[in-house]
Amino acid sequence: MPDDFVIKPFLLANKADVKHMILTEYMKKEIAEEQKEIGGLLKLAELVSDGTITLAKAAENAGVTVSEFKNGSLS
Repeated sequence: MPDDFVIKPFLLANKADVKHMILTEYMKKEIAEEQKEIGGLLKLAELVSDGTITLAKAAENAGVTVSEFKNGSLS
């Protein structure tokens, strides 16, 4: 950051708070993305359960093998 950046003194004076804020926002984003992914996987499992799609198609959409999808070992 350039020395003449207007908010640089504020950021340096509040370094711990700024770091905490950045990490908190990052974690919120990560959690939201994870929840979205889990929701999608649950929806795929529901579609397999009601016969709308095949297990193979659900696994393909999830990007895992059929065995991984069945065992819930999704990464």
